[in-house]
Amino acid sequence: MEPVMRNKFLLPCFGVSCLLLICAGRDVSARQNVVNAGISGRYEYQERDYDDADSAAEQAGVIILDNRLGDERNYIISPRVSFSSAGQNDLFQFTVAPALNYDDLYSTTDVDWDFRLQEENHLTRNWLMTISDSYFLGDDPVREDALQTQEIVPGTIRVRELEVVGSPAEDNNGLLTDRFGRTRFWMNNFTVSTEHTYAEGSTAGLGYTYSVLRNDGNVNVYSEYDRHDIFASINHRFNATWVLEAGGTYSKGLFDENQRAVPVNAVVEVRGDSDDLDEYQFQSRLNFIKTPHLRYFGEYRYIGTDFESNAEEDYNLHEFLLGLDYDLSPHLSITVSGGPVVGTFDNSPSDTDYIAYAGVNWNVEHGEFTLGVEKGYEQNDFDGRNSGLTDYWTTNAVYTYQFTERLQGALSAEYSNYDRLQVPGTTPAVDQTPDFGQTLYTEKTYSAGALLSYSFARWYQVSAGYRYTKNESDLQNDIEGNYNDNQFFVELSWGKELFRW
Repeated sequence: MEPVMRNKFLLPCFGVSCLLLICAGRDVSARQNVVNAGISGRYEYQERDYDDADSAAEQAGVIILDNRLGDERNYIISPRVSFSSAGQNDLFQFTVAPALNYDDLYSTTDVDWDFRLQEENHLTRNWLMTISDSYFLGDDPVREDALQTQEIVPGTIRVRELEVVGSPAEDNNGLLTDRFGRTRFWMNNFTVSTEHTYAEGSTAGLGYTYSVLRNDGNVNVYSEYDRHDIFASINHRFNATWVLEAGGTYSKGLFDENQRAVPVNAVVEVRGDSDDLDEYQFQSRLNFIKTPHLRYFGEYRYIGTDFESNAEEDYNLHEFLLGLDYDLSPHLSITVSGGPVVGTFDNSPSDTDYIAYAGVNWNVEHGEFTLGVEKGYEQNDFDGRNSGLTDYWTTNAVYTYQFTERLQGALSAEYSNYDRLQVPGTTPAVDQTPDFGQTLYTEKTYSAGALLSYSFARWYQVSAGYRYTKNESDLQNDIEGNYNDNQFFVELSWGKELFRW
């Protein structure tokens, strides 16, 4: 189905209109309003070396005209203005941050945008309504996700507490891949949700999110889509010992049937078959709180995808977990869990596998160390390249340290292995079915990063970071999937409160 929303500014305007209607008629005398402003200057350097890119391109019949593909030397100036207005029963927040982005490598200048707003309204003591809208236009999927441009250190696998499936922002299925390097796109997300507290310690929620992804310009790298998500959650406390938490999400993806990213540098494959799909996620978790420092839990998870195309096989995964959260001391805590997963497929026999997680969080003097190892399955249908069902395992370590009141730093390292069970942009052969024993191709990622940040003169901060990434793919002709990447940035920022009334 052809995506129906082409106007990139319609959703922000719709969100603003809704919020203005909600705000209208309030008692402004009881409100507290704050205006904050800031500006940052940033230099980014990125050098990406593709392994055997010339020979791979020759075999694929592709001529690379510019061997600087993936390299960046950008100067970015970004002012930021935010406004918040808090009343007795509500909160309104608005932030806009344009960025003047000069590419010194190609001598081009672009204007990026980061726009987001949120309205929270307690209609009654126990009933909360929330409306949010975000819009991003730029060329850096990592920046769009982090929203803090200095966060270049690889993301951490934090020690898990409770991660109930809720809005799409809580999983990895909305994160764009950065394997294409820098390419301009815009993304818009509008969410409306409600939460009701029906008893002490017990809540129920319901919400809807509409998301849009579009390429900006003539290069169709990301698979464009319109995405609709309906999500619900419940948290029920039976007593001080037993707690049930559950949630689910239904997603409808409408993709442009005439455009799809494929694993050859910026080449578009035209397909007559539809890429539209329905996704289902559900998770329930029963907690037994034995002591304030020890909790046992049992968990059931379900993920499934129903493809409109007959060329791709529908699947359903059922995961069963047992685990515990244990505070060994005030400074050391662990989480472990694991169990079987059962997969059913339309045209293949059922299969079984396992999933597991182990994490350690250690608070030391002036610092924190986190280590996590995880094996599991995930859906990657909205990462910009339709990666599909993925069997992964990853290990990650992060150490943060507060040297002084003004100086802080972080180190991190990560290794991830992704066994892809679907090939993006191609029609699988008859015997290439997404069962657990059939890995169509494997991707491996090695990364390490360092970050330093120093605050001075009350309103100023200077930060610098470095990240190394090595990506390996055994997919045939996957030119942009095999590379070594070095990124460095330095940034000076200023920010303060301007007005309060």
